[in-house]
Amino acid sequence: MVLDSGGTHSVAMAVKLAKSGYQPIVMLDAIVHPKGIVRAEQDLAVLLYFAVEMEKLKTEGKITNTSPPVFVLDCHRTGFCGSLFDNSYKFTNKDFPNAKELKANSITCVVYLNETAQNGYILPDFQAIDRVSDDLQPLIMDWQANGIQVLYSGVDPWPNDPQLPKPIEL
Repeated sequence: MVLDSGGTHSVAMAVKLAKSGYQPIVMLDAIVHPKGIVRAEQDLAVLLYFAVEMEKLKTEGKITNTSPPVFVLDCHRTGFCGSLFDNSYKFTNKDFPNAKELKANSITCVVYLNETAQNGYILPDFQAIDRVSDDLQPLIMDWQANGIQVLYSGVDPWPNDPQLPKPIEL
């Protein structure tokens, strides 16, 4: 899974997934700065908040070296600089495993999740590369070209009980 929501939301979702046996891979790379574009201190605070719980999950054996990865990103990692300190960043293909490495670990499908009102469902009319952050599109296209299925979904951090169509059966 790739969680590309707000940093704090991605961390909270990763903790929920860790309870189901996923291994969070935290990729929040902003330099903390009081006038930074990326509000990294919020992400760090949430990481600290959940640190004891994550340690407990490891001790209980919920998270192991063979747990499937969930990449924890901040979709607000880029932006307009203006007079603020530019602590934005982008990812490249080198920051993630390639398709061969994923397949070597029995991963043939990746779910990309961002901030949209899909309630986590894989909906047929939501399956498009334009759902992906610009910096990750080359990575996703490379994964797909090399046999990795990518499914797109999203969650609304502040849902208003939307009436969504039924999800497709996988």
